[in-house]
Amino acid sequence: MAQLHFDKLAAQLKQPLAPLYIVSSDEPLLQQDACDQIRSAAKQQGFLDREVMHAETGFDWGTLLESAQSMSLFADKKLIELRLAKGKPQDKGRALTAYCEAKPEDNVLLIITNALEKKTTNTKWFKAASSWGCYLPIFPLDRQNLPRWLGDKLRAANLEA
Repeated sequence: MAQLHFDKLAAQLKQPLAPLYIVSSDEPLLQQDACDQIRSAAKQQGFLDREVMHAETGFDWGTLLESAQSMSLFADKKLIELRLAKGKPQDKGRALTAYCEAKPEDNVLLIITNALEKKTTNTKWFKAASSWGCYLPIFPLDRQNLPRWLGDKLRAANLEA
């Protein structure tokens, strides 16, 4: 899996999208920004259908595979957004591993989760994903990078401080 850096995401998204992105962070604003960039790139590249799933207690993991295999009435390509609570699938990652092994075409899977622990990156599901997609861990901005990041956001909104 290509590990992306937050600063390099925009450049990577100008290329054809990876089939899977894992965006992990305990910084909600930065995570939202990265996910918005991925969603926008997906839309520009023809992924017009979007399905959002919340993997919480009681989540039916079969719906992930069903969604990946079902055709949309309105679009050829689909963005499947999986919001993974606590970075640990309740089914021990069996559905995510099966998804990665099936390699569904015409889908991009965006997994959004909190910061992943080192032991999670050694699990079977994460390794299956790592052979196929991109991992974007987002860390808090340090004091040096905050002014640049804020300036970029202001310029993007056509504002000046």
